[in-house]
Amino acid sequence: MISELPTRAPLEEFDTRLKSQRSLPAPISDMIGALQHAHPMEVLRTCVSALGAYAASRNDNASEAIIQKGIRLTSQLPMIVAAHNRIRNGNDPVEPDVTLNHAAHFFTS
Repeated sequence: MISELPTRAPLEEFDTRLKSQRSLPAPISDMIGALQHAHPMEVLRTCVSALGAYAASRNDNASEAIIQKGIRLTSQLPMIVAAHNRIRNGNDPVEPDVTLNHAAHFFTS
């Protein structure tokens, strides 16, 4: 069990990794548009399942690959939710902004 918070350097590294993984594959973005009238949980479930097909490391079960998959999902889940919300309300999705931290990016999307 981890009993302490990260120092600034590991936190910044983690934030950088999150920021680098925000972009959704084009087929996922298309899927969100096609499912614009579906319930948000249906869209999220479907897109998360489909994301696995676009992971370069989908068959790699090494520790670092699993961590990278978790970072990618942590970063892309809010993008899916925000994109679906904007599309179903008649707006274009917001492009990823690497100048914002994880929470700020979600709230501006």
